[in-house]
Amino acid sequence: MSARSSARQARLWALPLSAAGAVTAAATILSVVPAAASAAPAGPAASQTTNAVGVASDAGHPARAARVGDTAAATPMSVAIALRPRDAAGLEQFAKDVSDPASSLFRHFITPAEFNQRFAATPGQVDQVRRYLAAQGLTVTGVSGNRQVVDATGSAAQISAAFGTHEADYTLGGRSYRMAEGVVRLPADVAGLVSFVGGLSDAPVATHGAQAGQNAQSGQLGQVGQNAQSGQSGQSGAAQPGGSGPSGGESPSDLINAYSMSNTVSSQGGSGKTVGMLEFDGFKQSDIDTFTRQFSLPGITPTVAKVDGGVTSLGSGQIEVTLDIDSVAVYAPKAAQIVYEAPNTDSAWTDEWAKVASDNKVDVFSGSWLLGESCESSPIAATHDDVNQMVSQGITIVSASGDWGGHGCGYNGDNSTITADYPASDPGITGVGGTHLTTGSGGGYSAESVWNSGSTGNTRSGGGYSSVYATPSWQSAVNSNKMRGVPDVADAADPNAGGLSINLNGGWESVGGTSEAAPLWGGYLADAGQLAGKRLGNLNPTIYQVAGSSKYATDFHDVTQGNNDTYSATTGWDLATGWGTPIGDKLIGDLTNVSTPPPPTNDFSLTLAPASGSVQAGQSVTSTVTTKVTSGSAESITLSASGLPTGATATFNPASVTGGASSTLTIATTSSTPAGTYTVTVTGADTDATHSAAFSLGVTTPGGGGGNDVKNGGFESGTLGSWTRSGTASVVTAPVHGGGYAAKIGPGGSGSYTSGLSQTFTATSAGPLNVWYAQACVGQFPFGFGSITLTDNTSGTSQTLAQPQCSSPRAASYVKASANLVSGHSYTLAAQNQDLSSAYFGSSSVLYLDDVTDGSSV
Repeated sequence: MSARSSARQARLWALPLSAAGAVTAAATILSVVPAAASAAPAGPAASQTTNAVGVASDAGHPARAARVGDTAAATPMSVAIALRPRDAAGLEQFAKDVSDPASSLFRHFITPAEFNQRFAATPGQVDQVRRYLAAQGLTVTGVSGNRQVVDATGSAAQISAAFGTHEADYTLGGRSYRMAEGVVRLPADVAGLVSFVGGLSDAPVATHGAQAGQNAQSGQLGQVGQNAQSGQSGQSGAAQPGGSGPSGGESPSDLINAYSMSNTVSSQGGSGKTVGMLEFDGFKQSDIDTFTRQFSLPGITPTVAKVDGGVTSLGSGQIEVTLDIDSVAVYAPKAAQIVYEAPNTDSAWTDEWAKVASDNKVDVFSGSWLLGESCESSPIAATHDDVNQMVSQGITIVSASGDWGGHGCGYNGDNSTITADYPASDPGITGVGGTHLTTGSGGGYSAESVWNSGSTGNTRSGGGYSSVYATPSWQSAVNSNKMRGVPDVADAADPNAGGLSINLNGGWESVGGTSEAAPLWGGYLADAGQLAGKRLGNLNPTIYQVAGSSKYATDFHDVTQGNNDTYSATTGWDLATGWGTPIGDKLIGDLTNVSTPPPPTNDFSLTLAPASGSVQAGQSVTSTVTTKVTSGSAESITLSASGLPTGATATFNPASVTGGASSTLTIATTSSTPAGTYTVTVTGADTDATHSAAFSLGVTTPGGGGGNDVKNGGFESGTLGSWTRSGTASVVTAPVHGGGYAAKIGPGGSGSYTSGLSQTFTATSAGPLNVWYAQACVGQFPFGFGSITLTDNTSGTSQTLAQPQCSSPRAASYVKASANLVSGHSYTLAAQNQDLSSAYFGSSSVLYLDDVTDGSSV
């Protein structure tokens, strides 16, 4: 993030700590929902009858934001719901394997279609989320090509009801924003599919690091250059830019000479390769044309891929976009460029990464927009899924490491927390730090130190340890910390000693920051891909392998001087500049001259239909295993299954097939098989290849009855035995969730028109308690409240598992609420229904209860 414009202070806020903390808390209590509004039937969660599980989102607001009032109920909103891959573990492993030079899968990348077939959320899972959104009155406007993101629109009132939050208007930094209050909660069956909900706030989330030098031309910079002339982007006494470009910045030839790139750029130049850029602002083509004409470069006309409508007017991030385009062209002037342009919101961030992964049009993807890990954690998991897909498809990703030293949340106004920035901290991405470059006579390389123009503000190379990702195996030889360290490499970044001369709104500036360093590497790696004649994917394992060898001294400038005020440069890899900067003509050969094992001579694919099934304990389910020869000749494929629950067995008929043939998988359970949802991995292996597919197995208890602790939880006795009744309650045969009976609470009631059922029990083992409930709102004016609470009599604490409300007619539909039980604790489960409409409006509110179990029933 640049310090050049006071207008840019609006970018200081992103995802608040309160939101991340709330999600963490929700993970330990699976079904806590917010307290109901006093008596208003149409509060913020009026139709949120199915909330059970907390989900990561951009709900929340920073402490310094001032609340103005409630957002108008009719305010239109857009949200992006990110879905989890159906085989996240398999995707994680595959992304590692295709990046590992020692793996037989090294650089054997897949297509987006193959990704969808093997790893993406299933069409059925997408439809399940779509149905839920539609049931809440939202309009689904699209699904990403990789089936990772479902976009929807609705009013603020509908959004609040669907996600259990409340929209309010705030001011921050002199600007007005809409921010959500509360924590997103979704039905357990839907929440299990969702990794993130974005769009509940429209405040900017991502920050950038473009830095201007001391000699920007006065009066020609527009809104982004108001502070450049006063030198606020650097410290007093900083060196003046000394390159050969206008305003004293470096020209492309200066950087090419300094980093020994002459042969690489002249022989390669990125021809035939495409570099994409992550952007949340726009650019002027006239500025790019001026840059290329000034330095006699081929003309560059980036393709603009608009996400969520793109950017409607240029803002303070224009300097970032312009710098990225120009920097890529320094080392890759012949490469095509795609600018992925989106509004600066969480929903757009989520949509943009999904689009890049789905499009699969770029060979290298460069990002200079940042999220501080510990202060903006909510969208990271969803983004990481896209990163894994991109890596699996062979896309190389680079990202700026940030400009606040070890204080990655400095962009958010937090100058004390030590944290790394995301996306650079992702193991699938090469994080790029920054240096202060000194050149000798003729522009050749002389020396480098860590870029550090001052101890405050965004003035120094970012670096530090991740709080999300463990140390990858390829980094363990140089990083003894348990967590991944960044940056991995570095390039010129000091706007006054290495900054690139760019043209902005007709004026020239020397602009740096790690926002310069990352796209410089992006262009260089496009050259490497051209030399290799193929995509290279995640280069981190290769970079560390080369740098850890005897080739280090000839391939890298080891930066050993300076610090970023948190970490110092040392010999070899460090947390200020990584391995250092490239000696381009030497390193490129070693990055590409890594042998790729040949693909299997004979290969096949393996699929399951159906890919999921649910049975009662003691029963069996079948699926057809289909194989197809994808290369070479058909071979004998031996089938096996793993991941089965206790008491379950898997058989194949036949046990082995010739490629192209099918087999029937039968999974048989016994009465002792625990209830739950299990991922069974079906593997096929021949002499040349091994492939797997996942089957989701659901096991329920027979008849929906209770487990060892809750008695008569399915009411299959036909009575309310073991339950304590108050008011009006009975056993009915419809509607039921499982078996032949369910309990009906209401209508009417005693005293305050309240009826209920309760049971006290002792948990004999730790595990989940599951409760299926449904609320029916009958008549023209139904009005009432339901509640399901679990009191831990041992600890004296209480959880509210559900609080459905009736305010409009609605048929009964069962949903599940859950909570974790502690072994040996005594609990009281109570379900109550307050029917206020029977007496006053001639309508009724009824609560149904069924299949209360102490197992993970589905």
